[in-house]
Amino acid sequence: MGAAHAADVIVVEDNDNDARMTVMALKKIQPSLTVQVIVDGALAVEALTGPRALRPRLVFLDLKLPKIGGLEVLRAIKADPTSSGLTVMVLTSSDEPKDVARAHELRCDRYLCKPIDMHEYLQVVREAATPFLMSAVCHAGC
Repeated sequence: MGAAHAADVIVVEDNDNDARMTVMALKKIQPSLTVQVIVDGALAVEALTGPRALRPRLVFLDLKLPKIGGLEVLRAIKADPTSSGLTVMVLTSSDEPKDVARAHELRCDRYLCKPIDMHEYLQVVREAATPFLMSAVCHAGC
């Protein structure tokens, strides 16, 4: 069986405000994007690994999640042959050097710290996602 239909972007985030701001920033890049929010690490591992896993173009992953932490989610995604190629951007409030180093060891594609200011937050998400999402659109439609 092939991969299940997926949203263009999956946001793994348990904080409603942060999830809303991330979705808002992504929709400003491309209003037609489909974005799915997953609210805990266990659901993220279930949705993003295995032969029936979702295959989004991009995953934004928080580190501080209920049930299974974001670093373990990242490890599971990158260890699974069916999901190891997913583009995963860590988007977290943690700027702890050990978290940054571990996320890079686990092969995250980018590590972004969440700004406190809403406008900065929106800008960080847009700047990180735009090159990837726009190149994917161009490859599909060019």
